[in-house]
Amino acid sequence: MGTDLKKQNVSADYDVAIVGGGIAGSCAAAILKNTNIKSVLIDPNENMPVDFRCEKFDHKQMAIVERLGISEKIYKATTPIENIWIARNGKLVNKMVYPHYGFSYERVINAVRDYLDKPRDMILGKVKSVEQYEGFQKLVLADGREVSARLVILSNGLNPGIRKQLGVTQTMLSKNHEMAIGFDVEPETEGQFEFDSFTYWPEKASDKMAYFTIFKSADVFRVNMFGYWQKNDPVLQELIQDPVQCLAKLMPSLEGMVGRFKPVSRVHIRPVDLYQNHPSQCEGIVFVGDAYATSCPGAGTGTTKAMNDVDILCNRYIPEWLGSGKFGQSEIETFYQDLEKIQSDEVSLNEAYFLRSITLDKSIVWGARRWMRFFYHLGKSKIANMPILGNPEKGRAA
Repeated sequence: MGTDLKKQNVSADYDVAIVGGGIAGSCAAAILKNTNIKSVLIDPNENMPVDFRCEKFDHKQMAIVERLGISEKIYKATTPIENIWIARNGKLVNKMVYPHYGFSYERVINAVRDYLDKPRDMILGKVKSVEQYEGFQKLVLADGREVSARLVILSNGLNPGIRKQLGVTQTMLSKNHEMAIGFDVEPETEGQFEFDSFTYWPEKASDKMAYFTIFKSADVFRVNMFGYWQKNDPVLQELIQDPVQCLAKLMPSLEGMVGRFKPVSRVHIRPVDLYQNHPSQCEGIVFVGDAYATSCPGAGTGTTKAMNDVDILCNRYIPEWLGSGKFGQSEIETFYQDLEKIQSDEVSLNEAYFLRSITLDKSIVWGARRWMRFFYHLGKSKIANMPILGNPEKGRAA
């Protein structure tokens, strides 16, 4: 690819064109706007439609958001969560304060896009192909429009069209690695749940459930559930037809801890594959987020990986490339080989495999690890509620 670029003397419309406006693409567009780099975000929708993706930030992810300079609007689009209950092996083992934030994916993406000066910083359309020229890339949209840029950031997530058009190969690491499930619930009786967030870790590996969590998100409570069922597993059909009954089978002690509740939205089920793309031969095109390598939603690392990608790329490498005017294979490869990026990708993949093993593996070693987690949280809860020396009436909030 990189050695057979078409030659054409033309000035590019933009320094950077970003294809795809999910978490990675929208954050990249906002960062580049803050650095006054002439860039444009290309996406079919001005406002992100409803989509079941990541739905929680922890405090570490919010620290990345703050570092990227896009925290103000994101905080307004999220719901603070502090009071967390944790259940393991059918028992409530801990109540703790651990700040994180619930949200709907589309609200956060639209909040990030609010940093852009629309329509100047955004083109509505679907990119059909990318044609590589010497010194710039030409993006051809489905309606025939053309956009040129010195550098293209491909952040179109799971969409394989452009990857295949460019001849980029893919390695499937774990087919049908996980099932991600999400829906809204409310208590059957009037009032609210007693917690901001509740997480239930399974009682036995044979259930194939990684964990179940309920958390505040705007004016609803949201369920996220992750497991390792095949697409034709009866559990998934039961979840769609009667979520409450299915959950009662998987978690018999759940109702006793949180009370009776009912679903108030459809059940979304998303199969997750783990794969790695190999785009190192592309000149002037750089892949980020899920377009580069997917992550496991249950492990909670996808948002961190995507934001680390755009942070490293937009703040470290793009200014350097624009300054030198070089966007060849060797320059693009420096991003893929960045030690911080490699570490972020490795952590994400390792966490995906760890969660699967601690959920499914029936060996003595992994069984012991599950029990160690149980006693760890049980011990933390007991220590947290011990009277403070000198003030026996007072204990730390659980």
